[in-house]
Amino acid sequence: MPNGSLGDLLHSTKSGLHGWPIRYKIAVDVAEGFAYLHHDCVPAIVHRDVKSNNFLLDGDFGARVADFGVAKLVNGDEKGEYAYTLRINEKCDIYSFGVVILELVTGKRPVDPEYGEKDLVKWVCTTLDKNTHRRIEIVQVMIITCHWFIFTAYLSISHTVCYISKF
Repeated sequence: MPNGSLGDLLHSTKSGLHGWPIRYKIAVDVAEGFAYLHHDCVPAIVHRDVKSNNFLLDGDFGARVADFGVAKLVNGDEKGEYAYTLRINEKCDIYSFGVVILELVTGKRPVDPEYGEKDLVKWVCTTLDKNTHRRIEIVQVMIITCHWFIFTAYLSISHTVCYISKF
């Protein structure tokens, strides 16, 4: 793909992070990709390796889900059981998608020495707690949304697509 991976775009010293319209487009494309995998494929496909390096970007920065090496087909009987059976389901992808969105919004890696003992999710939570009196802007809404999806992981990716498409 002409623009490499999202990970390259975010973390390469040559590339740099692009403006909000490009980041937004990438987020929506990825969400739509997972909506297809989780809801339109029969049986559903759980990717299981959701990270910025596994989203390839075409010439217009359209994002495509890639690297299905550890993906798993999940039939309808298995969906939603992970919490008590430890079986893989689409909620694993939803959590990881939230982390990728945080990475896309902040430009930071999911794990970095800058966070000390924390990771990106905990760093964002701490940062949000410190800035509760600021007016909410689009970036803060995206961060709060990702935070919510990461910690609840109850809604489907289709709900995510509907929610972020409103902006």
